[in-house]
Parts: sequence; structure tokens; C-alpha cells
Amino acid sequence: MNKINVFAFVVGLFVMLVMTVAATSAAPAAQASKGDADRGEYVFALAGGCGCHTDSAGFLAGDQEGNAANITSDAETGIGDWTDEEIIDAIRLGVDRDGRRLARMPVEVFSQISDQDMYDMVAYLRTIPAIENEITDPDTSDLEEFELESDPPARAPTRGLARGEYIAQALAHCGDCHTPPNTAFMAGGPHPGFNFVPNITQDNDTGLGEWSEEEIAEFLQTGDKPDGTQIEPGPMLGIIKGSFSKWTDDDALAVAAYLKTVPAQTLGAPASADDESAQTLPQTGDAGNSVQTALVALALFAAMLLTMGVTLRMRVRRRGNR
Repeated sequence: MNKINVFAFVVGLFVMLVMTVAATSAAPAAQASKGDADRGEYVFALAGGCGCHTDSAGFLAGDQEGNAANITSDAETGIGDWTDEEIIDAIRLGVDRDGRRLARMPVEVFSQISDQDMYDMVAYLRTIPAIENEITDPDTSDLEEFELESDPPARAPTRGLARGEYIAQALAHCGDCHTPPNTAFMAGGPHPGFNFVPNITQDNDTGLGEWSEEEIAEFLQTGDKPDGTQIEPGPMLGIIKGSFSKWTDDDALAVAAYLKTVPAQTLGAPASADDESAQTLPQTGDAGNSVQTALVALALFAAMLLTMGVTLRMRVRRRGNR
């Protein structure tokens, strides 16, 4: 085998390798159809454990007074015979399998949960024991139809500030509870659903301005404040003990780092016209799209090398035939 043949052979192998890696990297969309129940249990904890759906009837069996549906695997009164897509539409769009609007679903934030996190969480929900508990559908005729403003990411960010923002906004939906109507983002104050919620902006006097990231992370996982006291019994302590206590240290710190970026507002400060509370969440998991773009460019470069090798080989052959 001469030098030209060797060159063409090596370049060909390189092209095949790059194209294989590029195809593998582009696989998340296909993998999104396969949920992992174990990972879904952790995503469920990041989302606060869907506490609204648990009452005296049992875990996730619904709450009639709170208009929260039975989301156990019971086929008659729960979601046991729903498809993955129907469950995801209920979470993201706030509609049931017949297209009717569901009450009290925080679709504005849940709509940005990544595809893979959704499928994983659905896989976990399918492991919840069935509990027969009929919940009467409330009248939701006054609710407007929700439409997605942007496509959710295929995968969630896995580290850093982007990870913290994603957890705080899309999954734990901190702003949904800590931003009462007509109030600045996360400024707290009187709340129609919780009586009163704390200010978790960076205000030094009424918020978390003087808390360190480590202190915020510790609070999220234990309910313990920097002064050594614990949060008063209530919905937040229940969420911490039932869900947030299961967060990894890295995720708790990522959320803390994000909260340290929330602009300071006094307790209950009114929302302003330029309030940017509806921040745009990351649309990709880490640098996934950048990696795929780089691999495609590399593949094109390899193809160019192969073309050059074939062209050079043909020229050498022509000269040999003269």
C-alpha cells in the first residue's frame, strides 16, 4: 500500500469516527422517550414533591379541597392509563387528556422543565402505588388557555449558575410562591394561597442579602437558619423535610448561587413596569448544542480532507499513466 492509499485509508477512518461521535452526541432527543424512574424520583424531589396532590387519602391521591388531581397509578381515578405525552401535557400545559384546563398548575414555570426530566419524572410517577380516590373536576372555564412561548430544553443544565436558575425557576418554582400577585420578583409579603411568604431577594434587611451561599444551601436542605433556629412549622418546612432535604449539596449550592443574583427588593415591594421576573431559562443543557456544532464542523473538515486525499490520489494515477 503506497503513501496515498494509506493517507486515504486513515482519513476515511477518521471521518467514520467523527460521524459516529456526532450521531451519538445528537441522541438526547431520541433518548428522551425513555424515562428513568430512579432519576425521576430525584427530579420529583427537586420539584418539591408535588405536595399539593397529597392529603388524607394518601400519597399523591389528590386533594379535593385544593382542587389537586389524583396522580397515582390508579387507572380509574388517577393517571394509570394515561400515556407519557398526556401526563407531560398536564404538567406543562395544564390540560387533562381531554384538553380541559386543570386548576392551579404552575404551567408558566413547569413548561420549561426539560424533556428528559419530564420523562424521568413520569417514569417515577408510574411507580407510585394506585389509590382509588375520585376528585371532582373544578370549574376552570374562566382560565385562559396556556401556550408555550418557547420550546423547553432537551436536557437540563448540570452545573453552575445555569443549573441553579433552572432548579429554582422551572422545578422548585420558588418565584411562584415567593412572588405574590402584583409584587416584585421573590419579594414576598401577603399571599392569597399561603397567608404570608418571606422575601428571598438580596435585600439586607428583609431578604437574604446577609446570608452566604452556604447558609442558604444549609437552610434549603435542613430548614436551619444562620442563627441556629429552625423555620416555623408550615408548608415550607414540610417541603424541606419531604423533598429539599434530598437535594445534593451541589444542587443546593447552585440554587443558593442563583438566589444571590436576584436583585434586592424590600419586603412586599410592588412590581414595576420593567420587572424582569419572567426571566428566560436556559434553553440547552450546558454546552450541548455547542458541542454538537463543533462535531459537525469537525466532520465537515474530515470530509474535506478525504476529498483532498481522493483528488490527490487521482492526480498521481494520471501522472503515472502518462
